[in-house]
Amino acid sequence: MKFERFIATFVMMNIVLMLIVVFSAKNEIFTETASQILFGEKVTPDFFTLSPKELERTGFIKGDTKFFDQQMSDIFEKTNTSRGELDNLKKLPAYERSKKIVQMFSLMGDGKCMTEAALPEKINRMADKEGCANDFALVFGMLARYTGLEVRIVSNGFHEASEVFDGEKWIYIDTYFAMTAASKDGFMSYIQFAEAMVNDGWMRFEYFGGSEHCMSGKPIAEHPYFGDKQTFASVYLYNGDNFPEIVKTQRELSDKALFIRKSVPYKNSTPELVYTEVTHSSDSILRKYVKTGMAVIALIFAGTNIMLPIYYLAGLFRRLLLRNNAKS
Repeated sequence: MKFERFIATFVMMNIVLMLIVVFSAKNEIFTETASQILFGEKVTPDFFTLSPKELERTGFIKGDTKFFDQQMSDIFEKTNTSRGELDNLKKLPAYERSKKIVQMFSLMGDGKCMTEAALPEKINRMADKEGCANDFALVFGMLARYTGLEVRIVSNGFHEASEVFDGEKWIYIDTYFAMTAASKDGFMSYIQFAEAMVNDGWMRFEYFGGSEHCMSGKPIAEHPYFGDKQTFASVYLYNGDNFPEIVKTQRELSDKALFIRKSVPYKNSTPELVYTEVTHSSDSILRKYVKTGMAVIALIFAGTNIMLPIYYLAGLFRRLLLRNNAKS
């Protein structure tokens, strides 16, 4: 009987725990806490407006110059990317330069990430309309940086885009869809775009892909990706321009964001924006301990939920057999 009481107590604790999780999810407590533990530090919207120099003072990590030069040498040697064409773009304003760079390689892809492919291979396969937003943001970041642009990758956990700094503000550049967005005051940053998407604000989509691009002649705003406001409720900024390293972090981010989204079906109907700075350098010791502790607790919880009922049912079955044997 003691064991049965333990099982009953355990079941009640599970019910209480589930109620707590549901309550937390409805009030964004769970998702915000998980986001900070798994991804990085929650920041204010103002953090996204800092200039490149201001960002460097907050820990923005500049990529290794020698590594970058080697990567660009490989691109010029193994692809049709023209060094001269990129050099000629250096005098153009940031937005015009970004458009020209995107038009050099972006035809949109098949949504399947070329995870293990080197940069030259990614570019060559993009000519066959392969790749995902992750790949396109990486290639754009490298080419844009070569032309002297200050560029960074932003994400909502499900799709990557880029921003370029025009000397005064950051401008949103979606290299996969070959588009940006503008308000009545001019081109938007990614955070302005996300806020407009979530709050049904007015904006104008600016498409700049070529005639061979998959979205050519199609209303971009009607693409299914732009139909779910909840998709844009989280904004992640990667704190550096070491793009190959950032891409590795992004793959982890997508998996975690997808897990949280699917495991929390009771979110409020009206999404609220959450802003996070993602650290792609090694995690702090504290965060590693927290992650490890969460994993251990989750394993214990899952294992106990599976094994205890099995153990209880096996014991019950054994007692029934003994009772039947005693009667016979």
